[in-house]
Amino acid sequence: MTQLTLPNFPTSKMFTDLENQTMSMEWLNFLLALFTRVGGQSATIPDVGPLTASRLTATDSDGEIGSVTDLTDWIAGTANQITATDDGDGTLTLSLPQNIDLLSSVTFAGLTTAGISNSGQLIQEGRVLLVENTPAQITADQNNYNNGSYSVIRLSSDALRNITGFSGKEEGQIVFIFNVGAFDIVLKHQDAASLAANRIISNTGADITLSADEIGFMWYDDVTDRWRASEL
Repeated sequence: MTQLTLPNFPTSKMFTDLENQTMSMEWLNFLLALFTRVGGQSATIPDVGPLTASRLTATDSDGEIGSVTDLTDWIAGTANQITATDDGDGTLTLSLPQNIDLLSSVTFAGLTTAGISNSGQLIQEGRVLLVENTPAQITADQNNYNNGSYSVIRLSSDALRNITGFSGKEEGQIVFIFNVGAFDIVLKHQDAASLAANRIISNTGADITLSADEIGFMWYDDVTDRWRASEL
């Protein structure tokens, strides 16, 4: 749709002779120019009869009402983007490509898309990929230990060491703790040495001792604000 350009508005009175309703030449020229669009762009008055008011809301940069066809053209659509189809009845259909890849370079807390198929699935051939971390050896008891956003932590210690809580937490976060050292690592149950929201609740109500090559499992419960843990 093109913008309608009006001719200059007359400055004279419309009628020179009111009694006989004689129209001035300037007004005659104005109406003629308006009718034929002389000196302006050609435009077609749109037929909006079959359209409802809610469909006449889109405007372009010139302030003109945009049709469904215009909107379809604006959204155009390319690979891996939203596409629009003009239904021909004043409506349009929006759709996503089947193989849109929203996860190609996203890293979640404890999950990476490395090795994930182009379809963006988090499980490929029955495998779930978890982010692991091997922090520095623990050489003292740990309060509010920062486990980061990892799902697998490979811990080792220089002697028997206690961990009273973990500070790197998100709602629903899952963490597997592997003792890859030679000494016991103890996950303390409800120990006040760590902040309340970082503390651990064991499934037995007792401390969890992870000996060499043993595994602990934790899930952060955002309702009770505690890590719920057990030994696997």
